[in-house]
Amino acid sequence: MIRLIAAAGTLAEAARQLSINHATVFRRLNRIEENLGVRLFDRSRTGYVLTSAGELAIDHAERVADELAAFENKVVGTEQTPAGTVRLTTTDTLLAGPVGSILCRFRQLYPKIDVEIVTSNTVANLERREADLALRPARNPSASLLGRRIGKIELAIYAQHGLATGLDPLSSDVLEWIGPEDGFGDPALAAWFASNEVEQRVHVRTNTLMGMLALTASGNGFSVLPTYLANSIAGLEQLSPPIPELTIDLWLLRHPALRETARIQALADFLAKALSMKTV
Repeated sequence: MIRLIAAAGTLAEAARQLSINHATVFRRLNRIEENLGVRLFDRSRTGYVLTSAGELAIDHAERVADELAAFENKVVGTEQTPAGTVRLTTTDTLLAGPVGSILCRFRQLYPKIDVEIVTSNTVANLERREADLALRPARNPSASLLGRRIGKIELAIYAQHGLATGLDPLSSDVLEWIGPEDGFGDPALAAWFASNEVEQRVHVRTNTLMGMLALTASGNGFSVLPTYLANSIAGLEQLSPPIPELTIDLWLLRHPALRETARIQALADFLAKALSMKTV
């Protein structure tokens, strides 16, 4: 938590990322400082800044976390039996799209493997075992991870059926758009909105693709959505071909030390075969 507060700069932002309230973060920080007998942060109106004791605490915590992760990776990497739990991180849109049914078939084939799924717009730290396996769109995945590029994700313009009859979504000033909020995390999508001069027509924003999908389906305006998900929604109309500059590779990623772990290998192979080199 100390590292998160330091990176966020404020308790409010740290609380948002932890999905807890501001008061809880405040109490936990005070308890840690009381137990240690030192002040970890200097407080000001502009935010929280690490003291020298706080910097030392983070340095020790990171070294302990790295050593523990290295130990766990060595132990888990020796496992040969396809049984146990695999922690998979992916996006909520992929889970709502093809991944849910793929996992159902996987569980039928491997009933002794439990799957824990974490959906997030942020990339889990695989080196510290925040997840065993990641299925994510990525343009430049970490070179330190074991990766397989297994497909592509395409995006196109969508609207509620009948909303754009006879109109060009990119040139009509009367059409309103749904766009990404600042915390969306995809610079390419934000750049596309700006370069196509529709940014000024965005009147509703959200920080997830699932939010953009819901708002588009309910008639709030036009948006850019993954074709694999939007084409399955009744009432949505695809208004453009896939947008080349927004096409992104789909990757399976894991730590190299987990290469021989049977349960992780089983899920990785199953996902790769189901999605291999397809446009999803």
